[in-house]
Amino acid sequence: MAVDTIANIKAAFETGDTPTQSDFENLVDTLDASLPVNYRMVAGVLRNTSGSFFQIGGSHKSLNTDDNAITTTSTTVKVDFSALGATDVVTFLVQGDDDHAGLYHTGASVGLTTASFKIYKLVVSGSDVVQQLQDPTTVTSASGNFWYIGIMKVS
Repeated sequence: MAVDTIANIKAAFETGDTPTQSDFENLVDTLDASLPVNYRMVAGVLRNTSGSFFQIGGSHKSLNTDDNAITTTSTTVKVDFSALGATDVVTFLVQGDDDHAGLYHTGASVGLTTASFKIYKLVVSGSDVVQQLQDPTTVTSASGNFWYIGIMKVS
């Protein structure tokens, strides 16, 4: 399924499909070009290879954040987009790629200048499956990424 519209990405998540990196990059390009003039998008691809998340480069894009905008603590990963001047939050999503999708899920707390997200892992505890908060400094991978995308209204 092509994930190049909000409806398609919603359908992908509802059916259990995992969008690819290319799907998210196409969605970012499509959405950014079609936003009204007083709305801005923040987006990027994060990886942690040795204890701190960073925005990866190369063929991957970040939008309205820079390399110094990412902070990793023992409980959250924070994205700073304060230079954007947001007056309202429209939406903000964080999703693991295919390396992380079956293992981790995320939850974000979003404001006008930053978004912090937590990483959870589902683990078996006795006869139950429970959600376990992960220390982001230990969620490392040579190739796995977390993508974020947000739309903010600006003055």
